Amino acid sequence: MRTLIPATLIILILGLMLLLSPILAAAPPPTPVAPQPLSALAPMGLGEWRKQDSHTSANLYAVQFLDDQLGFAAGENGALLRTVDGGDAWVQLNTGTQTTIRAIHFFDAQHGWLAGDAGLLWRTNDGGATWLVENLLFPGDFYTLSFITPDDGWVAGDSGALYHYDGSDWRPVQLSTQLDIFALAFINAQTGWAAGEDGIILRTTDGGQHWSTQTLGGTDAFYSLAFADDAYGWAAGAAGVILYTQDGGVHWRPQASNTTQTLNGISMADRFTGWAAGNEGLAIYTGDGGATWLQDNPGTGFTLRSASAPVARQAWLVGDAGVIVRWQDPRPTPTPTATPTHTPLPTATATPTSTPLPTAIPSRITLFVFFDHDHNANYTAGDTAISDMVITLTDAQDIIRGVASTDARGLVTFSNLPSGAYTLWATMPVGYYPTTSYPVASNLGSGEQQNLQLGLVSDYDYNYMPLIRK
Repeated sequence: MRTLIPATLIILILGLMLLLSPILAAAPPPTPVAPQPLSALAPMGLGEWRKQDSHTSANLYAVQFLDDQLGFAAGENGALLRTVDGGDAWVQLNTGTQTTIRAIHFFDAQHGWLAGDAGLLWRTNDGGATWLVENLLFPGDFYTLSFITPDDGWVAGDSGALYHYDGSDWRPVQLSTQLDIFALAFINAQTGWAAGEDGIILRTTDGGQHWSTQTLGGTDAFYSLAFADDAYGWAAGAAGVILYTQDGGVHWRPQASNTTQTLNGISMADRFTGWAAGNEGLAIYTGDGGATWLQDNPGTGFTLRSASAPVARQAWLVGDAGVIVRWQDPRPTPTPTATPTHTPLPTATATPTSTPLPTAIPSRITLFVFFDHDHNANYTAGDTAISDMVITLTDAQDIIRGVASTDARGLVTFSNLPSGAYTLWATMPVGYYPTTSYPVASNLGSGEQQNLQLGLVSDYDYNYMPLIRK
């Protein structure tokens, strides 16, 4: 039996449906979408990229910052730019040429050199107001400059061309190759490297009089060299190849760049922190001396040609179409502090004068092991002690004199030692690397009590991986 619905009720229901139909038909508001981070490193640290206005569309091939404020960039059509405020404002300097500039080296705001195509080699002593032309009668292109002092410099380019400046004249230097040289790096007046086509690396230890070939058998060109000091250096080039040395270039070893893109420029602020610039807008970052290189995206698809990292917390990359981008870590720089009081620093106790036959105080070595979060090779605020690290002590004959583990304060002590030379070795977990001199050496005197330190970092310390934001 059917139940009949009164007509008045039907009319009421239909009326309500008409009133509610605009609301029911309206599309639901879009679900907010969280902005995507500009960088794959976003979860790992604090930092950000910012694009800077270069006021040019010319391809830029070189950038150099002398500090975090004063910088220069150069490239096609004689473009030369300068900033005195970290790139907030770039101004164009008049070079009076349309020739491509491929290398720059400035000593300060007033004195610098340019090198480029068709043998271009100019210098200025007045901040670019005027330029002095050095005519070497070289028909090829120059790609790289390296200066030790204003009176000691080098330029190199096509077909193995190399010239040395002695403060008054440029003189040709004969190399044992006719391959193009794309990069130079000198760490002092005697020791330097040239790198370039077909994976060649040349080394001199006598101021350029003789050059020896160093190669790992690769054929990928090297486009850039960077040395953090007289021991640690890097070479970067085609197919993402990176080599590094930690013995002043005596030996070179490969590092995994995690890319096959060509790397056009590399710059290291110190032994641990650096950037490399590559094709298709690629940048790669290391915070552990190249043990790991992490890919990044500064937000431009243009090829990046050169990098400059004058300090660990800032870097600039330049490239095609006038692109200039700056990475900056906004965190305050840690203030170095004295060694914490909880680290015992025993002081030898003088023998009392009342004892006619003093007894020698036993020699002792105390080692403090810490995690060097800020990578500065010193124990500073924020660093932490490492416990349960196994330390082995050997003498001058490589005989083991003791094995012990660090305590909760990161300390281990070896007592009752005769005078002599000792070496302390740490059994490090995989991925740990020293920031201080290693192995730790000791030359222990009779009755001496030494306090030594060992700083370590790890692949898994993300405190200094940059965060990239829009």
